[in-house]
Amino acid sequence: MSYEHVMVPTPVRLVESTVALLKKGITKLADHQTEKKNEGEDVSDDIATNFLIRWLVFAILWGCGGSLSLANRVAFSRDVEVISPIPLPSLLSSAGRPGGGGENASKSSSNASRNDSSSSSGLTNGGGSDEVTLLDFEPRVDDGEWHLWKEKVKQIEIEPQQV
Repeated sequence: MSYEHVMVPTPVRLVESTVALLKKGITKLADHQTEKKNEGEDVSDDIATNFLIRWLVFAILWGCGGSLSLANRVAFSRDVEVISPIPLPSLLSSAGRPGGGGENASKSSSNASRNDSSSSSGLTNGGGSDEVTLLDFEPRVDDGEWHLWKEKVKQIEIEPQQV
């Protein structure tokens, strides 16, 4: 698994990037739990655990793969999908690749299916296809599950004369 990075990678930089992302995830979780407690809501340890486990995969993917070209980042993502013991979005396994799935990922898959007319997310991963990869997902702190990035972005139709 050797990939050509856009910038010269050093082990220290890759670890620092990954640790910075891990810290960001821990901060997101702490802020979310504090907010929920202040609102008088119970905080679920299971959701927190699910979020942190998935955030670890997310941090490794982007901390080590963020400086790769898009094509290499997609290849790295596929390798991470294959070796990950952590439940990945079931939408990945429906694309015919190993690694995806897990009973905890069905919610994000059904959300993704609701938002799309087919099993493809319509995202272009740089390889010229609309294949969904782990790069298209992030764990959400409110439920600890994988969700498509595009769920965060409101789609707006723009008329040609508005451009």
